[in-house]
Amino acid sequence: MIFGKKNQENRSQKNRAEEVNMADMQEIGRRIAALRKAKNLTQAELAEQLSVSYQAVSNWERGESMPDIFKLPTLAAVLSTSVDALLTGETAAEESNAAETGGADAALWETVPADGLSGLDSQLKRLKEELKPLKSLECLKSLGPLQGEETLDAAVRQAAERDSFSLDELEDLAPLLEKETLDAAVRQAAERDSFSLDELEDLAPLLEKETLDAAVKRAAERDGFSLCELEDLAPFLGRETLDAAVRQAAERDSFSLDELEDLAPFLGREALDAAVRQAAERDGFSLDELEDLAPFLGRETMDALAQKAAQKRNFSLDELEAVAPFLSKEVFLEIALGRRERKNG
Repeated sequence: MIFGKKNQENRSQKNRAEEVNMADMQEIGRRIAALRKAKNLTQAELAEQLSVSYQAVSNWERGESMPDIFKLPTLAAVLSTSVDALLTGETAAEESNAAETGGADAALWETVPADGLSGLDSQLKRLKEELKPLKSLECLKSLGPLQGEETLDAAVRQAAERDSFSLDELEDLAPLLEKETLDAAVRQAAERDSFSLDELEDLAPLLEKETLDAAVKRAAERDGFSLCELEDLAPFLGRETLDAAVRQAAERDSFSLDELEDLAPFLGREALDAAVRQAAERDGFSLDELEDLAPFLGRETMDALAQKAAQKRNFSLDELEAVAPFLSKEVFLEIALGRRERKNG
C-alpha cells in the first residue's frame, strides 16, 4: 500500500492543509514566489518541474488559487523546504520535523508518479486510502481549495455513498466540483432528506436544469412552498416545472399580485393568467396593480381584469394610460367612456 508506512506523516500533512483558509492563500503565494526566486527559477521552469502550466504557478503566487494537495510534496522538494514550512512559514518546526522523520516530505514525494494525478489506477487506489478518514462533506470544506478536481470529486462521491448529508453541506464545495458530481450529490441528498427551497438557491446556478427541476418537484410533493420561495429559483427552472409549482402553491395558499410580479417573466402565459385571475377573484385589485403584470398577460385576461377593476373603483387617467397598450381598443374605449360618464354624472 502506497501510504502504508507513512500514515503518521500523511495525517500531519492533511492537518496542515486543513488549517489553510482563503485568507492565508496570499501569504502562501508570497512564500512560494520568494522560495522560487531564491532557487533562481522562473515561473515557467518551476511549472515544468511540477507538470503544470506557468499560469497555475502565477495564480499560486498571486494568492488566487492553491496547488493540488498532491502537488505540495513535489513543490516543497523542488523549493528545498517542507510542506509544513510552505504552508505555515514555521521554519523551526520544519527543522524539528525533518530531524524526527528523516525527510518524510522527500520520501513522500518518491511515491508520487511523474505523470501526476492523471486518472491512472495507481492514483485512484491511493485516493481511496487517503479518503478513508473523511467522515462527511463538512470536513472537506477547508480542504477543498487545496485539492484537484479529480481528488475532490472522488472525495465527495465517497462521502455521499457512505453518509447522509444536507444540501447546505454542499454549498461551499459546489463551485469546485464537476457538474456531474454536484448533480449526483444533489439528487442523492434530495432523495434522502427533506429540504427547503432556500437550500437550493445558492446551488441553482451550478446545477443542470433537469436536476434542479427534479429537486423542486420533490420539495413541492413533500413539504410544499410559497410563491415567495420560488422567486430566486425561477430563472434556473424549466418553464413547465415553474408553471406546475406556481399552480400547486396557488392551490395551497393565498397570494397577492405583487408576489407574481417577479415570477411573471419566467411563467408560461396560461399559468400566469390562471394565477392572476385566481388572486383577482379572491382579493380584488386596482388598475395600478396590473401595470407590472400587463406585458406578460394574455389580451383576453387583461381585458377582463381591467374591466373588473374599472367597475369597482375610481381610477386616474395615468393608471389607464399605463395599461392601455395591453388592452384591446374596444375595452380601452369602454373604460375611458365609462370614467367620463361617471365624472360628468
